[in-house]
Amino acid sequence: MTFFLSTLLAEGLYIKVELCTLTIPASLNDLSQFLACDDDLLSVVNCFHAWCSPLPEPLPTAHKRKSLDDSAISEIPSPT
Repeated sequence: MTFFLSTLLAEGLYIKVELCTLTIPASLNDLSQFLACDDDLLSVVNCFHAWCSPLPEPLPTAHKRKSLDDSAISEIPSPT
C-alpha cells in the first residue's frame, strides 16, 4: 500500500509526493514485520492531521475545466 500527499500548487497544477510504501501482511506470521513500520504509519498520520482538511458542509458542486468538444478532438491526429 502506498500513501501519497497531493496538493494544488497553482491553478490547474497539482503535485503528488509519495509518503511511504507498506506491505500488508499476508499472514499472522508477517504481522510483526508490519508493526515494525510504525514510524512510517506515524508519519502518514501526522501528514494527514497537518495537511488534510475536512470537506465543507454542504459539499460544493463539481467544478470542471472546459474541455475540447468532439469535433476538435476528432481533428487531433492519431499517433499511427
